[in-house]
Amino acid sequence: MRKIILIVFMCTFCLGVLHADVEWTLSEDGTLIISGGEMEDYDLVQNPAPWRIHGIDPKENIIIRKVVIKDGVTNIGNHAFSGCESITSITIPNSVTNIGQYAFYLCTGLTSISLPNSVMSIRKSAFSGCKNLKSITIPNSVTSIGILAFSNCTSLTTLICYAEKCPTAIIEPFYSGLNWFNNVPTSTGTLYVPASAISAYKTADQWKEWKNIKAIEDGVTTGLRNVVDEKTADERMYNLNGQRINGLNAQKGIYIKNGKKYAR
Repeated sequence: MRKIILIVFMCTFCLGVLHADVEWTLSEDGTLIISGGEMEDYDLVQNPAPWRIHGIDPKENIIIRKVVIKDGVTNIGNHAFSGCESITSITIPNSVTNIGQYAFYLCTGLTSISLPNSVMSIRKSAFSGCKNLKSITIPNSVTSIGILAFSNCTSLTTLICYAEKCPTAIIEPFYSGLNWFNNVPTSTGTLYVPASAISAYKTADQWKEWKNIKAIEDGVTTGLRNVVDEKTADERMYNLNGQRINGLNAQKGIYIKNGKKYAR
């Protein structure tokens, strides 16, 4: 009987170690660094993200202001940063393929966010409530988006989507018909997409909520600033016509990468 109990205990311990696949540090200045592999899904009651657990004395709590996710982390778990109102910047590496539901829910300190060209799925309410968020850049790799993903982002006036094929809605039981852009100023804001896909976005479900849909190259001259000298450009670059090009073989000129202009 003791052997059975010992075996069960050891198996439980092993499963726990395997499930904890990310490591993190939080410095006194509020910088949270996460490294490792797969991030688990959290909730706000029974299994909160470990970096959100506060000490007994509120004076000892460290407020998260900046998040740096290291290359190798494959996803951002459900509720990973829900309610972290003081986060003002976040770095997401090219290894991340999925943004979990409510991942950035009520992260009111974020004003802009750019997703890497590895993210394929944005889950339910991922940025719902991210109200000071003015701009989001969605890469060409995204193919599906969950319901209410950007709901109540009342300051979101610039959405840049590099996907040449309109991302479609993730089917959620009991939630059909809910809008991605509920309470988003889609009538006054602007959606920037590849020039070749404008007509598709104007008629696609959810995307057609935006009244102003323009080619990405128009956004370069109006809303995208910060020209950077880029000598090590990767393959995920676009010319001023919104066409994807091979960055390694690009001639000298101005290109778009991660929502910014690059001089090469």
